[in-house]
Amino acid sequence: MNGGTNRRLLIVTGLSWLIFAPVTSLLMWPFFDQLNLSISPLLGLSLFGVCFGLGSILLSLLTPDTYRVLIRACLAGFTALGLSTTFLSMSLAYFVMVPYPPMTVWLLRGLLLLSFIWWCARELHSYQKRIIKSHYIEREFSTQGDSIILRRPSKTSLDSPPVSDSTFFGKLYKRFGAYLIMLIPLAYPIQRVFSDTGGVYATLLLLTLLSTPLIFHIFGRLTCGAYLYVYKVWQLERKYGKPVMLSPDN
Repeated sequence: MNGGTNRRLLIVTGLSWLIFAPVTSLLMWPFFDQLNLSISPLLGLSLFGVCFGLGSILLSLLTPDTYRVLIRACLAGFTALGLSTTFLSMSLAYFVMVPYPPMTVWLLRGLLLLSFIWWCARELHSYQKRIIKSHYIEREFSTQGDSIILRRPSKTSLDSPPVSDSTFFGKLYKRFGAYLIMLIPLAYPIQRVFSDTGGVYATLLLLTLLSTPLIFHIFGRLTCGAYLYVYKVWQLERKYGKPVMLSPDN
């Protein structure tokens, strides 16, 4: 494994927040403007992204490199959160910005939150079963001296089985799934064409429908990654009193 990996992760984390937080604010600003909403949340997001990004890059200059799995897992998670800010804001756009009656708004948000929790729990349950079935912990972690080594690259696959083409959603995903991201940039131009008929609300709904499956997938993977590389690693370190390190041979 090449040295400086932690520094590179910190730099990527910083750049992802520096780029995607302001870009997200810029993309959402026209909708806030047309709905006469305060742009304070957008300014706050941009300021946080810039400060967090610059702080991560500065930290990369001061932090010594290490093979600790927990540190790298947390850095990778922060990077993924930075990269997903745009999709997350689009996914929440309709539920946050459309002026429905308060009861309706909270009902929609509650349904979205429950769906989100259910999806992450479903993904985690499936992931736990694959870890147990493949004996991943026993095969990939080994005690060497005063540390526990996680082999890299892994020789035990934890990939989920492919989406079945025999189901309705499987066929739908295989035919149209790749086009979802391509459609998102068209949402705002379409809204401008239909703006005289209140198209901003339809556009927000379109953004939410397109982005929600993507953000569900991203956070489902993040949940699984946090379970294995943060929670299970922490459990092993606590049980054996040794740090879990990545194999230095890779």
